[in-house]
Amino acid sequence: MNPRELESAPLILPDDVAKARASARASGKRIVDILEEQSELLPDKFVAALGATLGYTAVSMRELDGLEPAFDLLPYTEALAHGCVLARDAEAQLLLAFGDPFDPALRP
Repeated sequence: MNPRELESAPLILPDDVAKARASARASGKRIVDILEEQSELLPDKFVAALGATLGYTAVSMRELDGLEPAFDLLPYTEALAHGCVLARDAEAQLLLAFGDPFDPALRP
């Protein structure tokens, strides 16, 4: 994601995360989905805001499409089950991309 986009990304406040957690427990929805709805940001802006808030580097779908999946290290079915992908960039460095930083199943 463009570094300028990250600089301009609004932060998601701790109160917003707490409200989303409570709403997720009540509704069964994912915290990240509720936060995105509450933010009213366009998807790319929301990803930038979430990354900035949590201290992660945000990667756009266009950038992710340009990476080579490392299914030899993290098989497709396992990546799918955990909602993440391990990929190699142009310099063959590994990058772990995930869609829901609040998913407790992702940690293991």
